[in-house]
Amino acid sequence: MTALERMLELPLPVNPGADASARDVPCSRAPSSRDLPQGIADEAAFLVNGDSYFSTLARSLPQAEKSIWIIGWDFNPDIRLEPAHSTETLGELLHRLAEANPALRINILVWALGPVYSGKSLKVLRRRHFPRNPQIRLEFHMHPDIRGSHHQKIVCIDDRVAFVGGIDLTAKRWDNWWHRSRERLRRDQKGEIYDPLHDVQAMVTGEAARLVGDVARHRWLLATGERHEALETAPASAPCPPSAPAMRAVPV
Repeated sequence: MTALERMLELPLPVNPGADASARDVPCSRAPSSRDLPQGIADEAAFLVNGDSYFSTLARSLPQAEKSIWIIGWDFNPDIRLEPAHSTETLGELLHRLAEANPALRINILVWALGPVYSGKSLKVLRRRHFPRNPQIRLEFHMHPDIRGSHHQKIVCIDDRVAFVGGIDLTAKRWDNWWHRSRERLRRDQKGEIYDPLHDVQAMVTGEAARLVGDVARHRWLLATGERHEALETAPASAPCPPSAPAMRAVPV
């Protein structure tokens, strides 16, 4: 079955649409440097390959006190962030965090056709078994242009630490720096080994993380019409992991 045939069979979600202020935002022209939000990252680091990013994320998500924003081309709650050390899936981790902290809100926004094209996350479109907790919101966004897609891969935690780059939280993204042709840990949900993958995710803390959070909130506004404000008092910035070479006071 082709991706188009799968798409036509699925009851794709209908977005309620953004309010007038969101629809009026120009998006056809390339932004100039004056248009772009700019700030300082207390620390910044590059997490090369999925194992470095996912393991850092597995340590960062439990630090969330108020909010987690996840924006992706695709999303699969069945992936394991640390396949060498834990059988817990991403979905199980997020549910565990929500159950332990009633104040935590987790918002996930996915391009509506991402699960169709990936072929690995179709049940997410039907919201089967995920999410099970009302503190976790899963929404989908169609791009208004033909063949257009939303390609940001963002995670922002409490406006204090954020990740952005080329690795979304879905199947077939984990790999380590050896990129072995037969890596026993590099398996999909069916247990099949997939091809090596080399990619990178940036990590920023402090003011730069809040700016990434602003991008996530704007994307949510465009998709749902719901406006969320930045946290009035974000917790102190979390340090970059010692395994990642960190830069300090980086203009972003």
